[in-house]
Amino acid sequence: MIAATKSTTEITTSNVGFRPWLIVILGSVFYGYQFIIRVSPSMMTDELMGAFSIDATSLGIFTSCYYIAYSIAQIPLGIMLDRIGPRLLFAGCCAILAAGCLIFAETNNLYVACFARLLIGLGAACGFIGTLKLGTIWIPGHQFGRVVAIAVIFGTIGAVLGESPLEYLINSVGWRDSLRILGLFGSVLTAVLFVWLSNDNPKIPYVQPPTKISSMISDLKVICFSGQVWLVSIYSMLMYMPLTIIGDLWGVSFVERAYHIQETAAATVISMMFIGVFVGSPVFAILSDAMKNRRFPLFIAAFFNLVFYVVALYSQSIPIMVMYVLFFLVGFFFGGKSIGFTVVVESMPKSMSGATVGFVNTVIMSNGILSLPLIGWLLDFGKNHYYPDSGGYLYSVENFRFALAIIPVSLALATLLVVWVKDSYPKEHLLQK
Repeated sequence: MIAATKSTTEITTSNVGFRPWLIVILGSVFYGYQFIIRVSPSMMTDELMGAFSIDATSLGIFTSCYYIAYSIAQIPLGIMLDRIGPRLLFAGCCAILAAGCLIFAETNNLYVACFARLLIGLGAACGFIGTLKLGTIWIPGHQFGRVVAIAVIFGTIGAVLGESPLEYLINSVGWRDSLRILGLFGSVLTAVLFVWLSNDNPKIPYVQPPTKISSMISDLKVICFSGQVWLVSIYSMLMYMPLTIIGDLWGVSFVERAYHIQETAAATVISMMFIGVFVGSPVFAILSDAMKNRRFPLFIAAFFNLVFYVVALYSQSIPIMVMYVLFFLVGFFFGGKSIGFTVVVESMPKSMSGATVGFVNTVIMSNGILSLPLIGWLLDFGKNHYYPDSGGYLYSVENFRFALAIIPVSLALATLLVVWVKDSYPKEHLLQK
């Protein structure tokens, strides 16, 4: 029995092949696509505030609609991923996302726009956890960190495309036509996902969990009563909050005002943060595997993210080129957060991986429900005055630095939380070495 088990493991770990990675990449492409749409409001703040006659608080509430739907959908989607597989869910969610994008492009009503943003968040909800579920089906367990890194890389590519490149597109055809183009692309991607994705891997046997309600409730109880899952979830949420605030909405406006530069140039600065994530995610995955340790890289990521954010946000008269470097570094060390998903997947039964990742992502993405309206309220608290010609308000650098104080607080708490996280590196691979 031992010999047979060893032989099966050798087959599944050494002969992964090209198709499994292609399937993971297709899921990651969808994750990257939804990221373009998710961060798009950061390129449209003035346009949206003018088009709907709203202030920063209202804009924050509108943007947070994405997070409301995204967060609520995570656990149900996680359970469905475990029970029916990712293929149909990917195609359905992509169709919903594309529809939300097209509805948003056509409306002049703020409430309809919020509904469209809810649809976008609902459709996007499958992107990350679905890709990780594909990884648990198609990729051997000890390589799961690479699956997370690939997903984060494609998400980062989407985020970068949603900054300067999207700004150029908006300047060329307008924000409404830009959203129409993105919606049409999503329609094509829906068909590709439906045709190419598969739930069944003959090389890695997968035992589908029971579909009874009682078994689902039992799984959720195990997850909800896991201290490890809660610690990693809260750590990841605190690490993600700066990316939500800076990357999704207010980063471009802050840099634009701090350096008196055009919006397109400010977007390139924020893009460096996402490029840093692109580099940092695989580096931390490789580092964690090489160290045979998950917890220490989590600490390094949080601590240095805190240090570089404080410098980037509160240092006076930083040369613009240094700002590029600082935002690259905050992105690079944010990349270490992705190891948190590896920790929870390694800590829980494989049959519960979808529900577990869904729970973690619910906690993570819930940060946007509160943080974006809160930042908007803090900005409005110190705003100067309304400009009727542009339909917007003037927010000074001091307003931004006051509001963005949430960021170093969240990162300091994340650094402290790592102390209680248990390392999860697979013991069998430690023994092999």
